[in-house]
Amino acid sequence: MRKPILVLMSLCSMAVMAAAIGAGTPSAGTAMAPSMTPDATTEISTALVHAQMALASKDMGEARHHLHHVINCLVGPKGKGYDANEENPCKGMGNGAMNDVDSKSAQYKKLDDALSEAKEGLGKSSLKNTQNEADELVEDLQDAQKAK
Repeated sequence: MRKPILVLMSLCSMAVMAAAIGAGTPSAGTAMAPSMTPDATTEISTALVHAQMALASKDMGEARHHLHHVINCLVGPKGKGYDANEENPCKGMGNGAMNDVDSKSAQYKKLDDALSEAKEGLGKSSLKNTQNEADELVEDLQDAQKAK
């Protein structure tokens, strides 16, 4: 069971990298500088990878860290619920996926659903219940990828 999850996580990571590479390579004058163009697609893909990692987690601490990463990707550093004590794997990609899409779009609604699932997952007291929320979170983020 562990091998399919690792393969899935590897494929998702490769998809995120391909999206980042496809977005363009920085020129010599901007090497290693964060992108100034918000990229909600990459933010959502990155959040999805972390939701999948929360789902595959073997303990509560790991699951919670990944749920915080999802929230940070969704709300951005200035958003409600952002936790500066946790990693922001979407740093430099934009302002948070929910800030980088139209707030009246179907995509925003799915991201808002995903945010609720991530927050609910943080409030669970068992790994199984946290993973159930992470499973819903994965579905919401996959739906957000398809929605516009």
